[in-house]
Amino acid sequence: MIALPLLKQYSLDQLNNISKNFYHEILDSANGKITALPFIKQRMPFRTISAGVTAQVISIGGSLFKTALIKPSNNKLFVLSNNKTKALPRLESYAVLAKLIKEELFPGITYLAINFAYPLKPITRQGWLDGKLISGSKEHQLDDLIDQPIAKLLEIDFQKNLGRKIRVTIANDTICLLLSGLSKAPSLQLIAGVIGTGLNFAFFLDRETIVNLESANFNRFSPTPTGELVDKHSQSPGQSIFEKEVAGAYLYQHFNLITNQHIQSTEELSKIAGDNAPPLTNIARQIIERSASLAACQMAALSRFKEQQGVVNSKFIMEGNLFWEGWEYLNFIKHYCRALKQPLADDQIVYIANSNLTGAAYLLTTAND
Repeated sequence: MIALPLLKQYSLDQLNNISKNFYHEILDSANGKITALPFIKQRMPFRTISAGVTAQVISIGGSLFKTALIKPSNNKLFVLSNNKTKALPRLESYAVLAKLIKEELFPGITYLAINFAYPLKPITRQGWLDGKLISGSKEHQLDDLIDQPIAKLLEIDFQKNLGRKIRVTIANDTICLLLSGLSKAPSLQLIAGVIGTGLNFAFFLDRETIVNLESANFNRFSPTPTGELVDKHSQSPGQSIFEKEVAGAYLYQHFNLITNQHIQSTEELSKIAGDNAPPLTNIARQIIERSASLAACQMAALSRFKEQQGVVNSKFIMEGNLFWEGWEYLNFIKHYCRALKQPLADDQIVYIANSNLTGAAYLLTTAND
């Protein structure tokens, strides 16, 4: 039986109000007011390694672990080699995280940069960026890492248990994505967005300050009936409400609640949307379109904020399988940004190959323009 009353769609008026609310949350946060957005600021630049020094970069996302060797050159290009990707285990504790990283350390490296897809409070140690975990996300709890300096813990662990002295630096995945965009445009033009397993945006507030919005936490909107149920049964009820309406970690759960199906991923949802099997196909398409319409609310608001800063033709450096591979997702984004009076030209939406790894590499190099 299909529970169609659960399939709520947002009207254009509602989407306009959501986008305006998000815009005002950004403005209020920038002016020092407390909002639902963490609006985490961190300064540029970071300490650097010398050109020609080989280092390791690691990307820990919502579902994938990636690593490679990099060698910065004088013109800030990076030679990536020994690339490896594998499924990410459930990160229940620091011990699980440390074991994963230690198993994948390359011999001989003395520098390690980590792109970490979880909210961090940035701190600086001896000129290098570290981060204290604010909370787990995307169903990876990491409770014993809350408010702990992750890079420092790893350095101590490597020295004690491996006898290796390795300098570690770490930043949020959206920050790393933003840094990767410095190869494409000046800093103030850049907005980084992750729409995949999770949801987040970041941008340069000025040439020296990066803002990690943690936009999953935005809550000035009315959740859908299925969104309320997904939240209730999640491991983090009451948190990241907006993300639970948009992101790939949750979209398929909406479909299951409406249709009584038992699919296991949003990739399956996208495949159903591409089939011709009504009514399931139509429901899958509506869920994906609804997700894109909400994501477009945040993108339109960010474009508007950049215009308020005097920046035209902002570049969205985007990452995430849902955004790039979800059924008609990019077309829906463009459609709803136009409807919200913030149209995006094709050259304003940018894909950077290996952005998760090259973005981490920027943590080890001079990255300001």
